[in-house]
Amino acid sequence: MKKILLFLFIFCSSELLHAQDINVSSAQYFDSEPSLAVNPTNQQNVVAAWMGLTGIKVSAKLKASFDGGLTWSAVSSIPHSATTFTSADVSLVFNSSGKCFLSFVDFHKPDSGGVYFSSSTNGGVTWSAPVKAIDGLAAPQLPLDRPWIAVDKSGGAHDGRIYVTSMTANWYPTNRHVYVTYSDNDGLSWSALKQADTAGFLCTSVKSMLIPTVTANGKLNCAYISYDVSGSLIPRMIDAISVDGGDNFSFHSVLQYTSTSVIDTDYQFSYCMVAHPTDANKLWMGFTNWSSGDPDIFVYHSTDGGISWSAGMKVNDDGVMNGIGQDMLWMNVSPTGIVGAAWRDRRNYGQGATTSFDIYGAVSEDGVNWSANKMISDNYSPFSSLTEGNDFLGICLNDNYLMSDWGDYRGNHWEIYYNRVPLSEMLGVNQLSDLQNDFYLKQNPSSDFLELVSTENFSSLQVSVFNLVGENIYSGIFSDGNSSSIKIPVKNISNGIYLVKIKSTQGNSTLRWVKM
Repeated sequence: MKKILLFLFIFCSSELLHAQDINVSSAQYFDSEPSLAVNPTNQQNVVAAWMGLTGIKVSAKLKASFDGGLTWSAVSSIPHSATTFTSADVSLVFNSSGKCFLSFVDFHKPDSGGVYFSSSTNGGVTWSAPVKAIDGLAAPQLPLDRPWIAVDKSGGAHDGRIYVTSMTANWYPTNRHVYVTYSDNDGLSWSALKQADTAGFLCTSVKSMLIPTVTANGKLNCAYISYDVSGSLIPRMIDAISVDGGDNFSFHSVLQYTSTSVIDTDYQFSYCMVAHPTDANKLWMGFTNWSSGDPDIFVYHSTDGGISWSAGMKVNDDGVMNGIGQDMLWMNVSPTGIVGAAWRDRRNYGQGATTSFDIYGAVSEDGVNWSANKMISDNYSPFSSLTEGNDFLGICLNDNYLMSDWGDYRGNHWEIYYNRVPLSEMLGVNQLSDLQNDFYLKQNPSSDFLELVSTENFSSLQVSVFNLVGENIYSGIFSDGNSSSIKIPVKNISNGIYLVKIKSTQGNSTLRWVKM
């Protein structure tokens, strides 16, 4: 009987937690390059955007969910600004009050269109008529490619300011740049376009995006790649920092490229930067790095607001120089500061870029030590060569889940799939805690209390209990002086499997508990 119970415990804790992938786009055509955002005023409200085929034109499409991604609204399509235009490159963000903002390109080659903006005040169900944020002819180098959007939630001088960035059009040959504009009236009007790169830090021939994020004190930080030999003979990842709301920038090197980042064009090179929601000094920058011998996920962190950066940490845990490729990284941060990463991963299917892939993820509570990797998708996508038009995936975190959406070829055409993993489960597989063996649980079935026992005395503990869908069903702080045990009230908790998360000044630990 004990062996059977142990098997059921392991099976439930590792398998039943994994939800089924949800097909968000549900179309038999082409859907790709999604974005994902969660409403800070209603953490069950999630919005997905992607570019999808409508007739013979690609449009910006969106759906909203109000139950954490389990079910989705009818699809919304943003109308084109001209009948000859096509849309792409969606990016989503919520502001502090729960308004959702979308940026995207609507254009016609070689030189018509621009970057457009739309907003929703009902959680992503309906959207405003698009407003042009950046004219494609606002600069000679055609600033109408790959926009990203960010919003100031600092409560400071520029609180509520929306930033939209762009880059020189992909087909423009040389002398390339990155750009930024902003709006202080929820996107009704936009500032004059600002070229963000400058002498010594120019993009030149590099096809570089400008990735914006806003720190807790309102500084705008933007990541891009510079290959300006007047500043460095080696290409660099740059953090451009503005303390005056995007009008002026200082420039700081995150890393230098000493080897090719991604060699095979079937691997998708991407990079991103995110900021801690409450600590203005903490930022993270991640990208696909070849320095270990094959494409791996590396994350760098800053503890001084982006002035200086750590060495890179390899986040995927499948070993080095094994020929297995990880790519298409994207990152985000929960409201409490848990940073999460999601990426395409081929570890289960063989070497090279042309094998099938899963979506994997990892999280970190301190931004330095990362959890063991967790598969987010419940099924694989076969390979299909698409070197442009499938470069990004979406990720967002609320207090309970890491959520992701991605382009998937499992039905022999590209569609958008979504899944989520409880943060309690991801933190539960963290092997970096040195407290794992310092606690154990004792329970008398007739007792109304669960006893948490430590091998050493402690002065203060924060204890939280999560169910298997990630809901926090109990939290308590115990500070009774030096003690080696505490009693957790469990009378009103139903029978089942739970995760008991322990935080102390010495570190964190997570234990599994079965109530019978």
